[in-house]
Amino acid sequence: SRQGYFINAIKGEIFVHSWDPRNEELLPYNSLSDSSLNNLYTALGRGELNSKLGAYPFHQLHTWSSISCFISESVLVKARCPVLKLIIPGDDSDLVDLEAKMKISRRNVSTRPPAVLDMKPYVPNE
Repeated sequence: SRQGYFINAIKGEIFVHSWDPRNEELLPYNSLSDSSLNNLYTALGRGELNSKLGAYPFHQLHTWSSISCFISESVLVKARCPVLKLIIPGDDSDLVDLEAKMKISRRNVSTRPPAVLDMKPYVPNE
């Protein structure tokens, strides 16, 4: 199942997160070495990566701006969706499956795993 998380971005701030190619998901941490991270920041500062970025979907800007203005860190805390914590859709069995996968990946990867919230999605009219 798909998962996601919120970030609190400040103008000029750079977030570096890792991509999980197997599950096709962006993870709320990075697995780069310090030297690789420094090289990335240098390349960003020089504008070397600009040609590799995807085009922003400006046709969605109005919609995104009109709804995202209601999302604040205090709203996320009240909704039990703190910044940089994974939000897992589904029921408890999905959480058990994810926790099992995380235990396996912890053995193979030395980076810190993301935290998992025990929450269920809100589905109106159920």
